[in-house]
Amino acid sequence: MGIFKDDMGREYTIRLLPRTISRVRMATRHHLDVNGDKVFEKEVNLFECMTNGDLVLLDDPYLRSIIVHYLCQADAEKHGLSEGEFLDSILSENTMKSIETALMEAISDFFPDQAEPVRRMTEAKTIIAGAVTSAIDRISAKASFATDALNGEVLDKIVELISETDPSKLSTMSAQELQDLVRPAN
Repeated sequence: MGIFKDDMGREYTIRLLPRTISRVRMATRHHLDVNGDKVFEKEVNLFECMTNGDLVLLDDPYLRSIIVHYLCQADAEKHGLSEGEFLDSILSENTMKSIETALMEAISDFFPDQAEPVRRMTEAKTIIAGAVTSAIDRISAKASFATDALNGEVLDKIVELISETDPSKLSTMSAQELQDLVRPAN
């Protein structure tokens, strides 16, 4: 069982039990959004997701939130929350992360043979997220450095070259060719 708190500090327990898994299956079979459109292409069978190792559906924060609502519906009702109010109370990034952690704990408890794959998947997501963040930070720093290093005259020259040159040609030029274009002629 996994425990998390919503953005208002209310506590919920995710209970994976045959009846809560059945509730998810039945509810997702007929779940409609506020526009009356079906949210799930087919019912969500958590037993099948776990035995097939197919947890991709749980990667979508919106769908995961709806599924978690059904798994801890008793707590939501205890707090007097409708599904919409529950979904509105779990918007912060920290809450979404704690929900994901609580859900993975509940899955590992209910499906002990899946504990190691779930742990590896969670670890891989953390590593990938860190690598992506690091790459974005490096690219952002390089872009910031490049724009800071360029003075108005050089920027004007680049704009002039882009307007005079076929932009598709610019995209195929090497870094050296671009530097030669921008460098003032002696």
